[in-house]
Amino acid sequence: SYEGMKVIRKDRNVCLFEYGTKEELIDFIKKGTQEFWEIEQIGIAEKYCDTIKYNDLNDSNIVRQDSLGEFLNRPIFIMKSKI
Repeated sequence: SYEGMKVIRKDRNVCLFEYGTKEELIDFIKKGTQEFWEIEQIGIAEKYCDTIKYNDLNDSNIVRQDSLGEFLNRPIFIMKSKI
């Protein structure tokens, strides 16, 4: 439940998701927002030379890239309100 997540979030030694994957985060956002929000696009950071570009989610970029660091391994969601 979401209430349980708030408690876990306060402990930096406890992971929010079992494996810490992008897929787990995406599923969590989809389930938690589906009633009020439509996900129009999911952007995944990818590095090209010295540039970071966000591309559409695909089978290749859903895999964690440790070289990007923690922040850039988080998907960006473009959402539209259903209300």
